[in-house]
Amino acid sequence: MSARVRIDSSLGFVLLIVLILGGTALFIYLQVRSDAVSEYLDREEQLVVLVTVVDDDERPLTTQVFIYEPTNARAAFFDVPGNTGAILRSLGRTDRIDELLVTSGIEPYRDRIADMLSISIPFYVQIGRSESEDLIDLLRGMDLFAADPVQPVGTELNLAATVGEGQGEFNGDLPTGVPTGQLRLEGPRALAYLDYEAADELDIDRLHRRQSFVQSLFIRLSDESEVLVEPRGLRVLESLIDTNMDSRALKSFITELGRLDTGSTVRQRIAGSYRTVEVDGEERELLFPHFEGQWVRETVSQVRDSLRAGGVTEPDADTIVIEVLNGTTTVGLARRTRDLYQRLGLFEVHRYDNADSHDYEHTTVIDRRGDGWKANRVAEVIRARNVLNEPNEDPNDPVDVTLILGQDFDGRYVRQ
Repeated sequence: MSARVRIDSSLGFVLLIVLILGGTALFIYLQVRSDAVSEYLDREEQLVVLVTVVDDDERPLTTQVFIYEPTNARAAFFDVPGNTGAILRSLGRTDRIDELLVTSGIEPYRDRIADMLSISIPFYVQIGRSESEDLIDLLRGMDLFAADPVQPVGTELNLAATVGEGQGEFNGDLPTGVPTGQLRLEGPRALAYLDYEAADELDIDRLHRRQSFVQSLFIRLSDESEVLVEPRGLRVLESLIDTNMDSRALKSFITELGRLDTGSTVRQRIAGSYRTVEVDGEERELLFPHFEGQWVRETVSQVRDSLRAGGVTEPDADTIVIEVLNGTTTVGLARRTRDLYQRLGLFEVHRYDNADSHDYEHTTVIDRRGDGWKANRVAEVIRARNVLNEPNEDPNDPVDVTLILGQDFDGRYVRQ
C-alpha cells in the first residue's frame, strides 16, 4: 500500500513538473512570438492602415489611408472623400463609397478602397465620434491651426477670440467653438474643427482641415507612444478604437509611431470631377476619379516610391501654373491638353498657344522655377521623360512649367 502511495506521489510530482515546464514554454512563446505589424517591419515593408473617424450613424467624418515607410519613418496620408463615386457590387449599384461602410461595415469598405487605390491595406483603425473626444483628451489635446474662427454647425456663437501669441490652450471659457491661431485643442473643440463647414469654403480647404486633423492625431500618438504602450495605456487605447490589430500588433504599431518623422509627412487626395448620379430615385453628386481611377492609382504608386526613396514630395502645394505649347501640326492639341490639366484640379494653365516650331519630335517639359518637383509633376501626368531646367528670365512671369507637345504625344500620354 505504501509503495503505491509513493508511486502515485511520484507521478503527481512528475505531472506537476510537466505542467510547470509546459506553462513556462507557453509563456515564453507568447512573449517572443511575432505579431502581424512586426512581421511587416521585420521585412521592411510599408505599413498601410485605413483610418476612419465616424459619426453616430457610422458615416465617416474623414477617411485617410496612412502609408508608413519603416526604413526612414516617413509617412503619407491619402484622403478618400465619402462622396467618391464607385461601383459597389455588393449593393448592386454605383453610389458614394461611404455607403459601403454604413451598410456593410469596415472590412468591405477597406477592401473597396484598396481596390480603388490598387494597394493592399492589411490594417484598419476606426474611431467613433465620442471615442475620438476621449482619445484626444487622453493624448492631452491636438495641435491644430484655425485660420478663421470655427463656429459649430447649427450655432450662433461669436468665437472671434484669440488666445495670444504662439500656441495657446483653451481654458474652458468658450464651450464648443474654436478661435483663430495655432492652438492645443481638447476633444470637443477638435471635433468642432473637423465638423466645421463654411458656406463659401472650397473643397481643398475642407480637405486640408480633415487631413490636418488626422495628421495631428498621429503626431500626438507618436508623442505619447511611450505612455500608450504601457499596459494601462494600451488597455485604454484598445477600448477607444475598433481595429483588426490584436494587442501585440497594436503595441508594435504605436511603438513604431514613436519613430514617425512628423516633419515630413506627405498629404495627397483623390482628384476627380463631379457627376450627378440617380440612386433609388434620388440624385446624388459624386466625385469620380480622373481617367477612370488611373490617375489616383499612379499617384499612390508615386507617393509610395517617394517615401521609399526618401525623396521630398510636396505635401501641400499651391496650384502649379503651366503654359502649353503645340509643337506639332495637330490642330487643337494645345487646347485639348489644357483641358486635360485643368480637369485635374492641381494645375492652372496660364496660356496655351503654338510653339516656335511645328517640328518638335519629342515632348519637352521645362522647369521655370528650378525646384524640380513641379516639372516632374507635370511630366508624370502624361508620362513625359524629357525634363529640362530653364528658369524664367522675367521674375514676374507666373509660369512654373512650360510644356511643349511633340509628335510622340498621342493626346493623353507620351509614347515611349
